Amino acid sequence: MHGVPEERFAALWADRAHVPRKRPFLPSVPLLLNGTPVENLERMNEEIDGPLYMTPTAYESNPAIAAFTDRMHMVREAARLRVGGQLRAAYGYCYEPHQVPSHLDLWVHMDWQGNGFRVPSDEKVADLRYYGANDVFSSISACRFAYSIFEHIDFRGNEYMLNAPCSLSYLAASDWNDKISSVINWGPKGPPW
Repeated sequence: MHGVPEERFAALWADRAHVPRKRPFLPSVPLLLNGTPVENLERMNEEIDGPLYMTPTAYESNPAIAAFTDRMHMVREAARLRVGGQLRAAYGYCYEPHQVPSHLDLWVHMDWQGNGFRVPSDEKVADLRYYGANDVFSSISACRFAYSIFEHIDFRGNEYMLNAPCSLSYLAASDWNDKISSVINWGPKGPPW
């Protein structure tokens, strides 16, 4: 087990300070910021220096990212998009929850290749550096439960939550390739909705 004890997690979660983004966020798929398509990513990165809270979505039937400046808005959107035709049509690698495991597997290479890192159900990993696995992952296998990946250690910085059992074959399109520093498999209770 490599999880964070609940008491420590509660303290880290409550103390998540505003951490400015260290690098611009530049996905190659469409980005909807607070519900509006972003036409100029450079300008968005100049105007918003704080973390973005993201979840996958579909825009014009193609994969896209729904990003929010308020985490609760992202969580509501992730809850709304739980496995449905919209995500399945856009992403393709989506399954029924009973078809996938309860653990989350992160992979070093695209298409679920190379070394993997398993996060059991209800586990929270605050610092992937401890396992020699910081900023190295390029794909994620489908998990039965919602999960969140974070740009920085201790669950800080940009967050990407997936609340559907979908596999992500290559994280570069969403600008998350080699950028994961902490992770949560929310387990059967799910995130705090």
